[in-house]
Amino acid sequence: VLLGVGGTATLFAVLYGGAVAYAGDGVPRGTTVRGVDIGGLSPQEAERKLVERLGPRASEPMTVQVGDARLRLDPKRAGLGFDPRGTVVAAGTRSLNPIKLFGSLFGGGREIAPKITVAEEQLRASLELVAEQVAERPREGSITFRDGTPKAVMPREGRTVDIVAAEQAIRAGYLSPEGITLPTVVAKPKVTREEVERAMKEFAEPAVSGPVVVSVEGKKARLPVRTFAKHLSMVPDAQGRLQPKLAAVELYADAEEVLDPLQEKPQDATFKIVGGRPTVVPSKAGKVIKPTELAESVLAVLPKRTGRTAVVQLHPEQPKLTTEEAKSLGVKEVIGTWTTHYVPAPYKNVNIHRAADLIRGSVILPGEEWSLNKTVGERTAANGFVKGLIINDGRLYEDYGGGTSAVATTTFNAAFFSGVKILEFHPHSFYISIYPEGREATVAWPYKDLRFRNTLDSAIVIDTSYTNSSVTVTFWGTKEYQVQAGKSPRRNIRQPREIVDDSVNCANQNPQPGFEVDVYRLLHKDGHLVKRETYHVKYNPADKITCKRPERSRQRR
Repeated sequence: VLLGVGGTATLFAVLYGGAVAYAGDGVPRGTTVRGVDIGGLSPQEAERKLVERLGPRASEPMTVQVGDARLRLDPKRAGLGFDPRGTVVAAGTRSLNPIKLFGSLFGGGREIAPKITVAEEQLRASLELVAEQVAERPREGSITFRDGTPKAVMPREGRTVDIVAAEQAIRAGYLSPEGITLPTVVAKPKVTREEVERAMKEFAEPAVSGPVVVSVEGKKARLPVRTFAKHLSMVPDAQGRLQPKLAAVELYADAEEVLDPLQEKPQDATFKIVGGRPTVVPSKAGKVIKPTELAESVLAVLPKRTGRTAVVQLHPEQPKLTTEEAKSLGVKEVIGTWTTHYVPAPYKNVNIHRAADLIRGSVILPGEEWSLNKTVGERTAANGFVKGLIINDGRLYEDYGGGTSAVATTTFNAAFFSGVKILEFHPHSFYISIYPEGREATVAWPYKDLRFRNTLDSAIVIDTSYTNSSVTVTFWGTKEYQVQAGKSPRRNIRQPREIVDDSVNCANQNPQPGFEVDVYRLLHKDGHLVKRETYHVKYNPADKITCKRPERSRQRR
């Protein structure tokens, strides 16, 4: 027995010694990292092999899958890094434990996870960006009121990335040759189907069942459904319950014309030229409906199908410009004026007179900006304009507002000689001889405007007058500058072409050479030159255009 035991021990010792010798001092045999075998290698050899095989993969974009979407994630931006040395240390070296030692020789291999470095904030930020790109946001239940008819929008679940679980998936899958699937969670809407059905029955349907009567101190006005319904909405509160909301300012703006007979609007002080001098027309205080109170009162009666009368009060409101303020604005003398003479035509008289009427009485306080387009509005039939000849791309065409540029040019010159700052003006594409060279302006809704800023110490009041062949614009205020104008000789003169046109909208056009010119103004104050301004203007040639259809042609005048 002793011999048998001794022999077995001797055999074990021989085998153990051989195993120790075979295993060596390196990484245990059968060890792999992301499929890379480093078993039996020394720590230095194992580290070099990991750098060679996994190093490139560590910096390559990772493929992440979220549902049906596949995206690329940059490891560096995500704060991920590979630690080869730490991985080898974690793999360890051969063990002297017989069980582990023989297991490494005769058992299967062991796969160990790579050691990685993670910048937590960068990884979370990258995953949040991925979540934004692929998120299926829940659709909240709601009710819309387009065309005065309530429409239920039923809720729908969404899906988003589970950031915490996704971080774990990224850590576990980094350096894997396969893509990483990011876990998602269901995003539930706050507003349920049952809540939409309740809100529809209790509020939305009764809300549009008929008009609302607004009552103010015994006077009444009727608001049709279409006036208030388009400003209705239903928004969820913190508990997911739909609450009605009525946009106060928008409702008041739409209903203002209907409500005007119930109110007394305040009137700003204005100026009127009497006996050749500006006179203040006194302001007047008013009593008006407050938009917020109107919205609250209307909203309160909308759940009712009968008795839909919203009672509101009038509140005092002062004018924006009082009589006393107007008298202190320094409007006392002419600071700039200009007259433009033109060949009369029915369309010109209508459009020029209408534009002049609309800008008359404009009050521009010190520092304020004035715009012709904003003051006159779009040139349409509804705004009092008719069709006439306009210049478009160097050609004469027919459209609404033809002739308005005569008012723009006249206003430009009045501003020019008042000394105010010109912010925007656009000369015509070709020169029109009734205007001073370079000192003229065309306008087109909405992209070409005439704008200036009142840089004077006094306010400016614009006055206009006209005949059937002239228009005059005068600026009143306190004169600060003596303005001297001049211009350079024409240069770069270019001759027009001759064109025969058979289009339906053709208009005959007289030729005019193109040229460039500089205009300047010198601003003097108290006898001293304080500023010189130069404007460079380029005119294209006006081609000679002959229409083949004489009955449709029009001669430019």
